[in-house]
Order: sequence, then structure tokens, then C-alpha cells
Amino acid sequence: MKNSKKSIIAIIAVLLVAICIVVVVVMSKKDSKSETKVDQAVETTESAKETDVNTEANTETNAESGEDGKIIAISEMMEDAVAKKDVILTFSENEDFSDAIEDVIVNGKSVAFEKTSGTITIPGDCFKFPVEYTIQVVAGKYDTSLVYQKVLEEPTWEIAWNDEFEGDSLDTSKWDYQIGTGAEYGLTNWGNDEAEYYAKENVSVGNGVLTLEAIPDVTTYADAGTSYTSGRIRTYSDDTGSLFSTTYGRIEAKIKLPLGDGFWPAFWMLPATDTYTTWAASGEIDIMEAKGRIPNEATSALHYGEVWPNNKYSGSAYSFGTETTINEYHVYTLEWDIDTITWYVDGNQYFQTGKWFSKGADEPADYTYPAPYDEPFYILLNLAVGGAFDGFTEPSEEDFPATMDVDYVRVYKKIGGYDASQAKAEQADTASFESYEVYEDGNFITDSVFKSLNEDALTTASMDPASKQWYFLTISDYSGVATLAKEVVDDTTYAGIDVTEVGNQNYSVQLIQHMPVANGYAYTISFDAYASKEREIVVKMSGDGDNGWSVYSSAYSTQLTTEPQHFEYTFSMSAASDPTARLEFNLGLDDGLVSIGNVAVKASSGGNVDPDKIKEPLVSGNYIYNGLFNQGSDRIAFWHLEAGEGSGVNTDKAMVINPVDGGEALLYQTGILLKASADYTLSFTGAADTGTEITAQITDVNGKTIYAVGNFVVSAETKTSLAFKMSDKVPEEGVTVTFRIGDTAVRMKDISLVN
Repeated sequence: MKNSKKSIIAIIAVLLVAICIVVVVVMSKKDSKSETKVDQAVETTESAKETDVNTEANTETNAESGEDGKIIAISEMMEDAVAKKDVILTFSENEDFSDAIEDVIVNGKSVAFEKTSGTITIPGDCFKFPVEYTIQVVAGKYDTSLVYQKVLEEPTWEIAWNDEFEGDSLDTSKWDYQIGTGAEYGLTNWGNDEAEYYAKENVSVGNGVLTLEAIPDVTTYADAGTSYTSGRIRTYSDDTGSLFSTTYGRIEAKIKLPLGDGFWPAFWMLPATDTYTTWAASGEIDIMEAKGRIPNEATSALHYGEVWPNNKYSGSAYSFGTETTINEYHVYTLEWDIDTITWYVDGNQYFQTGKWFSKGADEPADYTYPAPYDEPFYILLNLAVGGAFDGFTEPSEEDFPATMDVDYVRVYKKIGGYDASQAKAEQADTASFESYEVYEDGNFITDSVFKSLNEDALTTASMDPASKQWYFLTISDYSGVATLAKEVVDDTTYAGIDVTEVGNQNYSVQLIQHMPVANGYAYTISFDAYASKEREIVVKMSGDGDNGWSVYSSAYSTQLTTEPQHFEYTFSMSAASDPTARLEFNLGLDDGLVSIGNVAVKASSGGNVDPDKIKEPLVSGNYIYNGLFNQGSDRIAFWHLEAGEGSGVNTDKAMVINPVDGGEALLYQTGILLKASADYTLSFTGAADTGTEITAQITDVNGKTIYAVGNFVVSAETKTSLAFKMSDKVPEEGVTVTFRIGDTAVRMKDISLVN
């Protein structure tokens, strides 16, 4: 029995040794192979494993051939092997081997192929995914050759412009120097109270790097009164215009920044056109800004809104942590798409936004989204010193030398291009808007006759935002003094506020009502007002302390006279919804009686406005609103379009009107308040592929009374006009301008009606 147990133990031991040998052999075979990263859904056959003949996939050889069982080394495609593109394998030119090729197998499946005496081409539909593929080449008497082919993801970007700074001087075909203090451009000290003079000699190129150097210097440009010189360049020239600009793309640079108080390096973009007037309605993109005294942080910003000082911005900060600083090279990247802009540092996304708007000075509505970010922008690099950005700090002697070093600047574009017509603004906050209470005729003002208004002024801001009552305030901290008396003029109840002590702020004396405003909606503030003398008041929509005193609208400065006037102002709510925003009438800094009545606030979605509002002439003198078709969510704000479809892009400043169902399209605008017996000219520019008839009419709102009519035929782009004299009676609701467009498409732009 003992001998039997010993025999059994011996047999088990032999079996265990045999198993271990088998495992080692299997593992050795497994380890001898290159790892194949293929999609798990694709089957890899055993035959692929068995035909591995130790061919190095990355090395071409000149092996002889012709004998049975001889191996021909085949190399994979080393460059440009991307998903869905043909793969070309290469081998030493050998007609005998080429003639013998009978099958090509990709991940276990036979595929179509083309061959020459030195290449094998496999169609792109065999390589649908960016992974590694196993390819077998079967060639008669030759042993099967094996190739591991890496296929990369199909490229998204292609280079559009770059500067690697490889020479020994600045490439002035790509860049231009900006010289001076900014006064040359109407921006004294560059608009930020900066302390540097930008000079050409502070810009250098060498060893593959662009250097902008800040130097303490009060003598070289003593007349400028600056304390430093530094460098600033841009891809735009005062003489020739844009050297390079882009609309959309991936814009990046590898940059090392200086440390020290007061240094303000920037990598940024400005518009190359004046399509959207001036800053900041025209936009500004700050790809990277930094403060030299904060070594572990870089920031971004997007500027938009209305013309300064009613501009807005959004942005964020990137923290480098404790492992690195701005004084080491980092890659700062912006990805600008049709309706989103995204910021990265070293490939790490840290800010993205699709919320912005643009409104020109004295324009009645916002430009159509995505304005202003559908126009070309050029690139700037500069190293500022001092100024308001960092609280007027300035560097010490130990902070020099100070340089901003740029390894490269590159701009890529999406290979598939960009379709601006698909841009969509972020959705309005409909849920909040629909939860807000609205009153008569869509008015958010609860008390149009001031029943709730306190007669004795509040001297502290002790208001209840939820009450939605009117408040009269003279906050003691701001030294304003005033009294209140209500009065009725022509059936309108006015709140009359008599300012006796003007105070030290325009908000020293205020009239306030709280109301809700929702993100993504346009709001029109309207009111009547007059004063005991000509003076200014400031109206705006803003948040309380719980919203950081955010300003939601621009400050609307209104010039009052001694006669009642009607005022209207429209703004877009781009901030987060606020159920207790405040409508402010700021009456400080001037004395006398101010009377306010008929206050209303009404809303519409998508940045649109009431198309039938009464239309006083614009500052330009034009009675037509949105004659360039670049305002409102659909580019047709203030217009009505019937039996037709409108199309086009925002920056074209035109609209293609296409009649539907073979009939006549009507394009018309109502509420135009002309003057009796005055002379006017209605003009427009039209174009059509064939002669298209257009009839222009000026009528009353019902179309029954015709004040003027003109018939035109347009083909090649032509400016056409109709002169007429208005009758001695003008309807209170204004006149209607109508264009009757024949049965074919016409392109219309630049519509104006002037006295």
C-alpha cells in the first residue's frame, strides 16, 4: 500500500512538471508576439498566430526569394495610415513574389487588394477604426508574411498657418510691430493705464524662439512719459490690413512667461473687420493672460455685448498647482467653433462658453447670434507692464531681465470645414420664464400707476424683493435728498421726484421695482418721462447683493426735456435667470423735478423684439429698423415675411427672399412714424438670377390708404430708390412699408427710409 501511494505521488509529480512545461511554452509563445490592439468585435484567427515567423513589422529587409518556404519581409505603412484610408504595404521589389500573391487577410478575413512588384494596396474600408490590425500576405510557395499595421484616428485638423520662429528676425510677411503708447490708435496708454512704450527693438527672434523683452527705460522715449519699453506684434498691418486672420479654428502657442509684479503678458485676438462696429460689440478673445506676480495661474476672457462702456465679459482661470509655473513653457490653446469657444492649457480644458451677444451703438436689437464671433480675427502677442489689470503694481529691479518667450504659434482648421448656418445659441431658460408671473398685456410691472410707491424716501436699502412694489430711495451713504409727489397728465400717472441734493452717485436718488428676468430672453423697457429742465437720468436692469450686484442691461442714459417723451430700450439677458432682479431709475447727480410714468417691461425669446412697435428714426436717420438683416434670432427682426422664406448668413448683411408655392412674397415693416408733409426717399439694393418684379408701397397699417408706390425689375445687383412726399395726415400707429416680391427669389439688403 505504501509503495502504491509512492507510485501515485510520483505520477502526480510528473504530471505537474509536464503541465508547467506546457504553460511555460504557451506563455513564451504569447510573449514573443507583438501585442495587437484591435477592436474586440473583430475576430483574430488561429492561423494568424501560427504564421508569425518572427518578421519585424517596423523594419524593411532585402531578403532573397525564390525558394520554397522563403519569407519576404513586408513593411507596414509608416506615415499617413489613418482610419478609412487606403493602406499601402511595401517590400523589396520582386516580380516573382508579387505574381505569387494570392490572398491578403486582415484580422482573419480575406480582402480585396491591388499589387505591384513592390507594393500591396488595401482599401480603406478594411480599416474603419483607429487600432492595430494583423495583416497576412499569402503568396503560393512563399511562407505567409505577417504585418502589424497601426492605423491612427482620421485627422480632424489641418494646419492653416504657423510660425516656428526659425530665422534670426521677425517674419514681417506674417507679423507687424505695434509701436508707441496706444495714443496713436486713440487709446492712451493702451486704454489700461499701462506704463510701457512698445518698441521694435524689444522684439527679437533667435534659436527658434520669439522674444518680447520688457526693459526699464525712461530716456529712450522720454517724450512718451513711460517707465519701460517692451514688445507687441500682431498679424495685422496698419498699411495693408490683415496679414493673417481666421474665423474659427484651433489657435495655439507654446509660451514661457516672466515672473514679477506688474508683468502682463497676453496671447489674444481682435476683429479684422468693423462689421460689428467697435469694442466690445465687435468682440475680443483673450486666449491667455497672466499676472507675473501670480506664478501658478493663467486666465482667459471673452469680451462681447455693447460698445464700451456697456461691454461684458466672461472667463476663467487655470491653476498650474505647485509642480510648475508660468515661467516654464506651456501650450495655450483656443478651439473656436461656430457656437462654442473652448480654452485649454497643455491639453487640459478649463473653460468653455457659447453665451455671448453683440449690439451696436444705437441699434434697436442684438445682432444675430453668433455675432460677433462669425467674423475673422487676427492674433496679437504682447508683454505689458503696469496698469489697471493688476492694480497698478510695477516690477522691482530684481524682476529683470523679463521676457515673454514664444516657441511657436500655430493655427489649425477642421478638415471638414465649418457651417455657420448651423450655429445655435444656448437654449433660453424657458422653465424659469414660464414660472414667472406676468401681468396685463405681457407686462412684468405689477403697478403701472404707482399705488404701492412709498412717499417718504427710504434712506437704507431695506426693500423686500419679493413684494414687487415700487420703492423710492435716497440712501444716506450717497448724500442724495429728494421728495415725491404723484401727478396725472393726459390720463397718465407720473411719479414726480424732486431732487434737492444731488448726492455723489447717479444712484443717490432711485426709483426701483423688482421683477423676474430669465436667461436667453430679450426684454424691452419702455416709459414716458419729462423734467423741470433738460437733464439726464440712467435706467438699467441689475441684480441685488445676492447676485453680486450684477448689471444685466447696459446703463441706458436718457436725455429728458420739459415735454413728455416716450423711451424704449431692449436688452438681452445673458446672465443666469434672476427672479428678483431690479429695474432702476437713477436720478442723482443733477437737481430738479423728474416725472416718470407708463413703465412697462415685456419679454420675447431668442433675442427677438416686438416687430410692430412704433419706430422713431434711428440715430442714423433711417426709419427702417434692421435694414441690413443682421438682427434678431432669425435675422429678420422688426420685419414680417409672408408666403416666402428668408435665408442667408449674418455677415453678408443681406436676405434672400424666396417666394413659396409659386406666388408672391410679402416683406413688410409696420409702425414707422413719419412726419406729415415731409419729403422721404425709400431705397434698397436688390439682385436676382432673372428679372424679378418688386413693388414697393407705403400705406396705412390696413393697406387701404396708399401714400406712395413704385414698381421695379431687378436682376444684376442694383440700388433702387423711390422718392415721395408724405401726406398732411399721418396715422398714430405709423405707416407700413411693404415689398411685394414676384415669383422668383431676390436678394435684398441695405433698406433705408430717410427724410
